[in-house]
Amino acid sequence: MINPQAVKNGQILIEGGATYYYTFQAFSTVTSPWINSNCNEIAFWNTGTSNVIINNVINLLPNDFVSLNGNINELDKTQYVYSFTGTGTNSLIVIKKTYL
Repeated sequence: MINPQAVKNGQILIEGGATYYYTFQAFSTVTSPWINSNCNEIAFWNTGTSNVIINNVINLLPNDFVSLNGNINELDKTQYVYSFTGTGTNSLIVIKKTYL
């Protein structure tokens, strides 16, 4: 599980002989509601004050995060949809773990 406060953008690590890295993306407006995963593991972290909805199912309150995990070298190709609800600051950080 990705802990968004413990990983760094571009950080390269080795697990079970497999090398992987993390990438971060920040969203504050919905210019395109689609997020292509194309990674092994993806985490959504609401760093704003409004709620974030992922795929019309996951409701992230401010400071909440959810991590969707895969096994070593698996590839998730899900296309996620996000939106912001309520008033306040819109801020979503997406963290992806990708194997080399």
